[in-house]
Amino acid sequence: MQDSYGLGIVRHLGDQIYENSVFLRLAKRFNKPVYKGPHFRQELFDLYPDYYTNVEFIEKDGPNIQFPWDYTHDPFYIQFDLQKSQYVKGLPKSYITIQFDSSYEENIKNQKQIIDKYNYDVIDIGNKKYNLAQTLYIVANSQGHVGANSGMSNFALCVPNTNYDKFVHVYSTMYESDNTQCFTLACKLNGGVFYGKECFM
Repeated sequence: MQDSYGLGIVRHLGDQIYENSVFLRLAKRFNKPVYKGPHFRQELFDLYPDYYTNVEFIEKDGPNIQFPWDYTHDPFYIQFDLQKSQYVKGLPKSYITIQFDSSYEENIKNQKQIIDKYNYDVIDIGNKKYNLAQTLYIVANSQGHVGANSGMSNFALCVPNTNYDKFVHVYSTMYESDNTQCFTLACKLNGGVFYGKECFM
């Protein structure tokens, strides 16, 4: 068992969300301290419930990044505390959030076709348009999130459902041939995760 757990060892937001969920749970479960890695994000850490942020921080010279695989079977991310969101004015009455500016999915060519099929107003939360507390508020009050397999899709999975039908749809490029692009589609709805496939011309 590790003597401490690092937060912010990995760089990308989505990876940090997964890392935080695993290591904060372990730190609380085994009463172990945590330390700030080179990519630690205070504004992300501040969104978690006080139960998880009430941990001991220590200084550590060399990061111990051994991942505790025995404990990664829990598929659920730690949910953010909605009271730590920041109000954003002027939002549409009914909308979805999107993010397609992903370092992993640079070639999603069918964004407009994907977005149009949802028939909602759209708020793009990618490209650091909002701080994370504002993003939490926007996603919490949306009908759902649609986007590439990237940071904001992982972020949306941490937002507690404020309505029963809220969804998160994650598009990952499956293959491309001629003018057709196909995706694996991961859908989270009402606590369940379902997988499908969609193709666009």
